Amino acid sequence: MKRPAKTPACGPISRRRITALLIFEDEGRPISLHEVVQDAGDRMQVLHLDHRLDPKGEVRERYRLHGPGWVLVRPDQVVATRGVGTDFSSLHAHAAEVLRPRLNA
Repeated sequence: MKRPAKTPACGPISRRRITALLIFEDEGRPISLHEVVQDAGDRMQVLHLDHRLDPKGEVRERYRLHGPGWVLVRPDQVVATRGVGTDFSSLHAHAAEVLRPRLNA
């Protein structure tokens, strides 16, 4: 009997054309998100990855994170920006330029 192929944790993201914010949390230490996530609206999908979703640390290793942090992945699967722990400064800068909806002038 043939086994079904494993779907990577990020599989659903790659089928959508939106930016993905991957949050890598340590057990019992959730990372709270800031207003930048709300400002992006439906232009960004947030995926919290802890030991239950990434038990072998494969996704964390792929993005070279060895502790808590986050990675913002563009729709074309290129890393737009990343941060360690709860330092969201580069995410705020990226969101201000790219993710926040523009007002019509």
